[in-house]
Amino acid sequence: FNSNLGSRISELLFEPLDYGIAAQIQSEIRTTLRKYEPRIGIVELNVEPEYEQNSFSVHMEYEIVGRQDNAPQEINFLLQRTQ
Repeated sequence: FNSNLGSRISELLFEPLDYGIAAQIQSEIRTTLRKYEPRIGIVELNVEPEYEQNSFSVHMEYEIVGRQDNAPQEINFLLQRTQ
């Protein structure tokens, strides 16, 4: 357990749903992964507002550091506000 692990993403989810906040969320994801998960390298990271679903769509491609034999891994998910 690492009590210092975390980011501002949960706070940002309650800000206006727009591309400016999406850029801040993207930066938080990138910074947190760089700091706490050095075993991967981010190839591509996109965060976009999904107005109809009141959420942010996240698409990320990453490589496992030190492994050239694998294609980049891909993950897609939604970040939604919860109370």
